[in-house]
Amino acid sequence: MDEYSLKKHDQAELKYLCEMLYRCAYSIYNESVGNGINNPTYDYHMQLNELIDHVSAFMMLYKIKHQNDAHLTNEIEFYIDNTFSIFGMEIIELSEFIHWKNIASNILVQLNQ
Repeated sequence: MDEYSLKKHDQAELKYLCEMLYRCAYSIYNESVGNGINNPTYDYHMQLNELIDHVSAFMMLYKIKHQNDAHLTNEIEFYIDNTFSIFGMEIIELSEFIHWKNIASNILVQLNQ
């Protein structure tokens, strides 16, 4: 994103990043965490953390550039924080995962509008 990109372009990129974050975290849960045990030291967790950092950096730029989208950016920041919190724990409860999944689904629906 730069200062000259269109808002639609920035939103499309934000949507893509949020979807990628969802797919990455969801696959980690399905592949390794389905039994509730999580190991934040695995390579795919490191990749998830790098993706979270990238999405966060993009969000900061988006938030500065599109100040009128404060409601959306606040919800996406909550989604990013929640993803980091849940997937950084050693044990992920099913209820926490379902709550995270609902937050992510809500964000993706908003970005599709």
